Amino acid sequence: MKKFFLLLLSIPALVLAAPATDYLHNDELNEELVLPVKEMLQAQALNQALFTDKCATCHGTGAGFARTSLSIKDGVLVGKSKGRKVADFLKSHGRLKPDEIQTMVDSLTQAISQASAP
Repeated sequence: MKKFFLLLLSIPALVLAAPATDYLHNDELNEELVLPVKEMLQAQALNQALFTDKCATCHGTGAGFARTSLSIKDGVLVGKSKGRKVADFLKSHGRLKPDEIQTMVDSLTQAISQASAP
């Protein structure tokens, strides 16, 4: 199943396709997890495209940047160096539209959570 997740994250269009759901059903994934996993992968694929477009030139990969430069303090995503809230900082950084800021914060928060998961 690990290879499948890597494939889906590499090719965002596959995540959106019906065969992805079929594959999840056939990959020994519990039925109640199929839809949440598909939705998670869709969000990751779409958010990765946003990070690539707006941030990657300066910050590399989203997961790498999140792990090295960001942390979660009292449930809020902050920069490690100054402790500034990322949501506030992105209002004047990164060329993000106002409606993209929370999407980016959620994506980076998820990257940190996944990196620290057992």
